[in-house]
Order: sequence, then C-alpha cells, then structure tokens
Amino acid sequence: MKRTVSIAAGLLFACISIFLVSCQSDEYYREQAVISARKYVLKNAKDLDIVQQEYIRFNKPVIMAENILGTYASEKTSIISGVTSQVCIAWVVPGQKDAFVVFGTSDNRLFNWSPYRLIRKTYQTKEYNRISAYDAAAKYAMNNMLYLSTEQRNRVRFDVPQAVETIFPLDFDPMGTLKPETVTRLKAQPLQTSFVWDSLTKGKKIVVCGVGSAEFAGWTPIFGQEMEDSDLAQNTDN
Repeated sequence: MKRTVSIAAGLLFACISIFLVSCQSDEYYREQAVISARKYVLKNAKDLDIVQQEYIRFNKPVIMAENILGTYASEKTSIISGVTSQVCIAWVVPGQKDAFVVFGTSDNRLFNWSPYRLIRKTYQTKEYNRISAYDAAAKYAMNNMLYLSTEQRNRVRFDVPQAVETIFPLDFDPMGTLKPETVTRLKAQPLQTSFVWDSLTKGKKIVVCGVGSAEFAGWTPIFGQEMEDSDLAQNTDN
C-alpha cells in the first residue's frame, strides 16, 4: 500500500514539474522572440533617433497574428490553434506615423520564431487606435485578471479580440484612487467598448470593458471579467 502511494505521489510530482517547466518554457520562447524582433528593428530602422530606439529597447511590443496587417484575426487564423502561423511583433513608436512590424513564423508558443522581414506599416487612424486599444485591453487583463490560467493568458496575449459596443454599468473609481478630473474625463467619454476573447471554458467569454470616443480614440480599460455568454449578451448594445 505504501509503495502504491509513493508511486502515485511520484507521478503527481512529475506531472506538476512538467507543467511548471512547460509554462516557463513558453515564457522563455516568447521572450526570445521579442529579443530577436527588437534587435531586428534596431538593426534595420536606421532613421530612429535615440529616444525612439530607447522606446523599442524598453517597451513591450504587441504580438498579433499575421492578418493584423489587413483584416483582423478569425478563428481560422488564430495562432492559438497550435499550427505554424505567421506572427508579427510590432512597436508603435511615439513620434512615428508608421508601426514597426517584424514578420516571422512559429507555433503558438513562439518556439523557434525568427524575423524574416521588417514592415513599416502606416495605419489609418481607426486601425492605429484599435491596435493601441487592443494592447491596453490585453495588458489590463494580464496585470489584473491574475486568476486566468496560463492557457487563458496565452489566448489574451496572442488572439485578436472582438470589439463589441456594450452597456455595462460602470464604477469608474472602485478603489477611490483616481483624481476627480480623471473620473470626470472618463465619464465624459461617449462610447463604451469591450474587447472580447473566447474563454477556454465553454459558454464563457473573457471581457475587458472600457470607454473612449469614435474609432477607439482614447480608449481606457475600466474593468475585466470572465463572464457567461448570457451576461455579455444582456449588456451588448445591439
């Protein structure tokens, strides 16, 4: 009996160890991909001034599926699918009208990702604002929705979300830490938009809700939640 328990405990420990190593490996692959992309931009974008170079060196990029260059990702093109995909690592540098997009291919973990081409993409205002808003939503989820599993967090980081106009009741300063003028500014924003990812839990969505103005300008996250499809539907402005 003791031998059986010991074997079972050993197998459990091995499974946990493999899981932890896998999570750490995924983070390592992503970090190595970002490092490669950063070096590639700095080597090939010779016209960047010192401030812009420093921005790329010390700021995290946006990582998206290839069709961020055109239409936005669908389920068929999601790099979470586990197949080899076109993956773009991009910086939108202050003071530059173009985004610096490094194109490469890899699986959904960014294992063995390498840069193939630097694309200087000029986005229309709405595209530029949407990318910035998407990035803000993803960062909000990563920093505040700590209960999400590693797989869920990967989905938020690498899948392009759907933008939905919503009508959630909002508490603009739940912690009481914002300046009054900030709260007033947020309340004055005319549009509420939520960025929505499919959850790995059937019948649920990962939602980050925020406010801004037309064409995603000035979009600011207010809250994030994994919620039932029905809750999202009830608060969607049709």
